[in-house]
Amino acid sequence: MNFYRKQNLEISGIPRADPEPRSLLKQRVLDIANRLGAEITIRDIDDAHRKRSGGVIVRFSGRPQRDALYDFAIKPDLKPRLKELTTDAFPSWPALDRGRKIFLNENLSDDRARLARVCRDKLKVINQDEGRVGHQRLRVSSSAGIVTVQDVGGRFKRIRSVAEFDSLHPNDIPETVFDN
Repeated sequence: MNFYRKQNLEISGIPRADPEPRSLLKQRVLDIANRLGAEITIRDIDDAHRKRSGGVIVRFSGRPQRDALYDFAIKPDLKPRLKELTTDAFPSWPALDRGRKIFLNENLSDDRARLARVCRDKLKVINQDEGRVGHQRLRVSSSAGIVTVQDVGGRFKRIRSVAEFDSLHPNDIPETVFDN
């Protein structure tokens, strides 16, 4: 993972505003943190800007401040709070985006984000075909910019390419479902 990305998070689900100054985005990130119970202040957020895809990249003043919020996406005891978080929790946000879920993710490079997305899409098909639900579903994860995929034995394996995914889960997906 690029050294500079280690202090960043990508948050999706934050509604757009017009105009949308960076100070407004920083305030919305702080709203999310306060709602979840993360102990960060506005001074812990160095910058925030919107990507073309709609996600918001947030740069924190340090890794501990970033992790104070990101822990709600990765720690089992905190994750349920984030899973239930939608834009409904913020009455001051635009009303037309009510009910939208909010997601916290590492700020991966474009290539790694694409790899994680393809693996996630393929696992969705595998999980549906095999009837895996809830905690039985196979998952994709990332930590420090490394994309990992769960194998059928429940262990996470580092994946560097779609070909590595396909070797980990051979013959699990019909060829017609995905074209690489």
